[in-house]
Amino acid sequence: MRKEWIMFFSSFGDQPGRCSGSVTLAVLGLLLLLLCAGSAAGEDDEVKRSIPCPTCKRTGFQPCKKHKKEELKLEEGVLRCSVAMECKECRGSLVVDCRRCSNSPDPKIVKQKEDNEAWLARMREIDKLVGKKKKHEAVVHGESEHFILSFDVKRLPVGLKSVNKHSGMHLYLERLEKLYADVIKDLGARDGDFLAKTHVMIWERERDLVRTAAQYCRQKSNTKSYLIGKAPIFTIYYNKGYLHEEFELHQAVVHNVVHCLLSNVWDGMWPGNIKGGWLDAGYAHYYELKYFGHLGGVRNYCYREGDTMSRFKFGKWEPAILALVHRGEHESFLSLAGENTDTLTPLQHMHAWSFVEFILRKYPEKFGMVARLVKARKPISEVTKQALGMTPFQFEDEWVQFVKSNYRMKPKKGKR
Repeated sequence: MRKEWIMFFSSFGDQPGRCSGSVTLAVLGLLLLLLCAGSAAGEDDEVKRSIPCPTCKRTGFQPCKKHKKEELKLEEGVLRCSVAMECKECRGSLVVDCRRCSNSPDPKIVKQKEDNEAWLARMREIDKLVGKKKKHEAVVHGESEHFILSFDVKRLPVGLKSVNKHSGMHLYLERLEKLYADVIKDLGARDGDFLAKTHVMIWERERDLVRTAAQYCRQKSNTKSYLIGKAPIFTIYYNKGYLHEEFELHQAVVHNVVHCLLSNVWDGMWPGNIKGGWLDAGYAHYYELKYFGHLGGVRNYCYREGDTMSRFKFGKWEPAILALVHRGEHESFLSLAGENTDTLTPLQHMHAWSFVEFILRKYPEKFGMVARLVKARKPISEVTKQALGMTPFQFEDEWVQFVKSNYRMKPKKGKR
C-alpha cells in the first residue's frame, strides 16, 4: 500500500503545470512520515493489547466498588448471596466491566450473572410464601458448595455480640460447611456421592416455619420439620421458649442436618425408617455431643410420643451408660438394631449414640461401610460381619469393654 501511494505522488513531478520537484518531494516526505506514524500507532495498539490490563488482567472485569471490604470478606467461600445480588452494578458477581481496556468480558462471569438472577427469582418465591412483600423484610438467602440457606432472624445473639440477618446467614453457612467436612470424612464419601444440596431454613417467627413445613416438607409442625432423602430440606424457627440461647439453635440445626446428610448420601435412602434408627439417631446425637457436650449435652430427639421425654434429662450420657453396663442393665444391640428412629425409647437413643461412638472411635475407617450396608437394608448380622468382621454378639461384647475402658462417671469438661 505504501508503494502505490509513493508512485502516485511521484507522478506529479513529471506533469507540466504541476508542483515543482522540490515541492513534490516535500509533500512525499510528509506523507511518508504520516504513514510511518500511523503504522507505528497500529503497532503500539497491538503491543498494548498484548500487555495485561493492570486493572482486570485481561478478564474484562474489575471489582465492583459498591461493596465494602467487610462485605467482600463475608462473600468469600460463598457461591451466591441475595444481599450481594441487590447491587444493580454487579448483580452479585462482585465485578463490573473493566473501564480501562477493550478486553471482552469473561463469558463465565456473564453466565454467572444470568444464573444469579434466575436463582434469586426462585428464592424470592419463598419470600412470597411467608409474606415478605417489602424490600426491607426480604429473607436473606445464600448458597455455598454443599448447602442452600434461607435465613430470617433479624438480630442473632452470638456470644457477647449480636449479628444482623446478613451476617447471621453467612455464619450459619460457614458452620454448615464445617459440619459437612466432618461428616464426609466419617463416611469416607466424596462430593459426588451426595445427590443434592441440603436446603436449610431458619426463621424468627413460628408462622413462617408452619408455612414452609407444609409447603416444602409436607408436614404440619410448629417447631421444626424436614424432608429427607434425595433432596433434603430442613426448616426450623428460633423458638426462644425452647431454644433459650443461640447455641441451642445451632445444636438443633446440627442434629437435624446430620439426618439430612446421612439420608442423602449414595442413594437418597433414610435409614431411620428401614430399621436403621440406631444409626440415624445415634449419629445425630454423636455430633450434638461432639460439638456441644461441654454445654450440657443432648437436646434433640426424633420420637413419636413427646411425653416420654419429660422423664429424660439432657444428655450427660457417658456416666449413665457406664452405670448401666456395670449393673448389666444395658440395652441389647441386636434388639435395638431392628427399630426405626421414631420408635426408639429415650433409653435406646442413649444406647444408639454409644454404639455409633464406639464404631467411630475404635473403627473409624469402617463407619462408612456400616452406613452403606444399613442403608442397603442388609440384616444387622451381615452389617457387622462385612464391615467389622464380627457377629452382633461380639460387637456388643467389644462395646461393653470399650465403655468400661473409656467412659467415666464424671466426664472431663470440654470437647472430646
